[in-house]
Amino acid sequence: MRLLFVTWDGPQVDYLESLFLPIFRELRTYGVETDVLQFRWGDAAQEQSIRLACGDARIGYSSVRVYRGLGGLGPFLSAVAGGRHIRRAVRRFHSDVIMPRSVLPSLAVLASRGAKLRPVLLDADGLELDERVDFGSVKSTSLTYRFLRDVEAQMVRKAQAVIVRTPETRDILVVRAGPPADADKFSIVRTAEMTAFTTRTMSRPVERFA
Repeated sequence: MRLLFVTWDGPQVDYLESLFLPIFRELRTYGVETDVLQFRWGDAAQEQSIRLACGDARIGYSSVRVYRGLGGLGPFLSAVAGGRHIRRAVRRFHSDVIMPRSVLPSLAVLASRGAKLRPVLLDADGLELDERVDFGSVKSTSLTYRFLRDVEAQMVRKAQAVIVRTPETRDILVVRAGPPADADKFSIVRTAEMTAFTTRTMSRPVERFA
């Protein structure tokens, strides 16, 4: 089975290299091969370093440049246009399952008609939109917030399985998404335990696609 991991990363974070690559190496021992489609911005040297790290881990890698202009519209347009990149990556890597990490990758998957293209395993890493409100980067009354909340809810409903970090996150997402979302398709994987327990907790939802 091949998993296409879709992530959205700025130059200031290294979650892909430090957290997810070790998990994906471990998943290989359970018959799950992983490829990465990374929406990113930053310098070319950093992208090359990421590409080499994925190569060393025997993980396929493709990147999409995120446009940061147009007064904040750039990322949204990049995500919507990213739908075609997801379709290309699925064909290139022969992916069986698409795994978006959080909201903007979910928007790209929705734009690709990803739930009809391949089964989707959503990694809902926290309540990202609420964190943005808490840090003041977006207002809860804004069109941006309401639009992304709808993206989040649509992806929860369309995904065959959802990974969260806490029971509280699961319960909130179930209520926000509404039917046909239900708690049965959620698996709880705490950040501190992801490497140690990923084969136990991720394998259950992945097996639904086999």
